[in-house]
Amino acid sequence: MSIPIEVVPLGIDPEEWPVLTRNEQPPQTPFRFLMYADGEWENHRKGFPLALKAFSEEFGTDSGVELYLKVTSTSEQLWHVEKSLPSNVHIIKGKLAQHKLLTLLRKAHCLLFPSSGEGFGLPPREAMATGIPAILAGFAGLESITLEDIAFPLKWTW
Repeated sequence: MSIPIEVVPLGIDPEEWPVLTRNEQPPQTPFRFLMYADGEWENHRKGFPLALKAFSEEFGTDSGVELYLKVTSTSEQLWHVEKSLPSNVHIIKGKLAQHKLLTLLRKAHCLLFPSSGEGFGLPPREAMATGIPAILAGFAGLESITLEDIAFPLKWTW
């Protein structure tokens, strides 16, 4: 006996992650990158240090560009990192309710998600559902969720 099955990818609820209007920001607002994940700074798989390094190399201390990193940890290592951050990099610590994540997404222009190994890739799914572009790893399962007009997968060379 054979029973047909369908594989259904993990999805998000569009009522919880609606398309957001972002035109309320004044034109002088810095361009804001946001990275969030349910992970600690020390979990290099999520890519927080990589995102900070890439941002710093590309933009330095340019006040016209900001990076917001939302991490769940409050470790001593993160405390040392915070002490040396440039003024255009901000760290948000702890768990946030979904409506607060929506507020962060509304104020951001682009999501960064350079994860080197993913379970489901919920942050880019959530972000893309709200209409924000996402720069994400082009492997580790994330390539299967990229929406052509809104996601920009990174090409990695090892």
